[in-house]
Amino acid sequence: MTESQSLKFRLATPQDAATFCELSNSLYARPVNENYYDWQFFKCPFPSLLNIAIDENDELVGTYCLHIQNGVAWVLDIMVSPKFQRQGIFRQLVGFGFENLQQYDAKAIVVMANEKADRACVNGLGWTRINTFLTAFATPEKSEKFTLEYEKINSFPEINLPTSLFSNARTSDYQDWRFIENTRYSYDIFSAHKNGELFGYVVLKIFRDPVSTQAFGDIVDIIWAEDDKESLADILRFSLNHFAEQNVGDAAMWLQTNTLLDEIGLKVGFKQSNEQRFFCGKSLREDYKYLETAENWFINMADSEVY
Repeated sequence: MTESQSLKFRLATPQDAATFCELSNSLYARPVNENYYDWQFFKCPFPSLLNIAIDENDELVGTYCLHIQNGVAWVLDIMVSPKFQRQGIFRQLVGFGFENLQQYDAKAIVVMANEKADRACVNGLGWTRINTFLTAFATPEKSEKFTLEYEKINSFPEINLPTSLFSNARTSDYQDWRFIENTRYSYDIFSAHKNGELFGYVVLKIFRDPVSTQAFGDIVDIIWAEDDKESLADILRFSLNHFAEQNVGDAAMWLQTNTLLDEIGLKVGFKQSNEQRFFCGKSLREDYKYLETAENWFINMADSEVY
């Protein structure tokens, strides 16, 4: 633990759940609870560093979490209490986080950012805006038949993408934690078989607005074992059919994966919008400078905690 200007910086413990949730719920529309806190920071199958700042009254002032996955530190839950903003707390939290990160020999540090976090990281810290992800939308439509066989599953198979692009390691343990054990959202997960052999899987999420009851669908994750245009298109058509059966008005996904999926998504009918999220980062080793370039990453909605 370190001290600065009557503030103390330390790593959070399970006992900090209530104060974390109180601060988060005061700043963001998506509510969190102590189950989310425990799942997100203490049950993940990789190192998690929730760096926090507290004042002399033990009030939580700010947070800055690092998830170390596949050798890359992903930043999430950046928060500073409104009455402590514009006092350099964010930069101090970043510095404290970097001190704790040293033991993991991370290759790079990245964040999936909104506009405020993008400014803080790019303008304030000198990071690179690696990419700007534009959400693509399509209207769900029912289909009568598919070329692949689909089955709803409750555990993930191991599948390696047919690409050398850098990405989060989608191991079974990681995917089970990310989707099946998720305390915040519920997902529908389907495997896809081609001629009896596992071809891939898709993760779908439906959100219903509690006021309007309007439904929105996200194709959060899609992984496939071989590049096959028709089979990939079939998975997308199956996803749109699933949404149509649930009366979903719009389906969304990201189509900047640097793979065949980008081309197929547009052909199936997805169109990019102006809705955007920023991917920012900084390499921490010279031989991983290439991670500051968008073309070297495979990223989709699964890599952003908001989906």
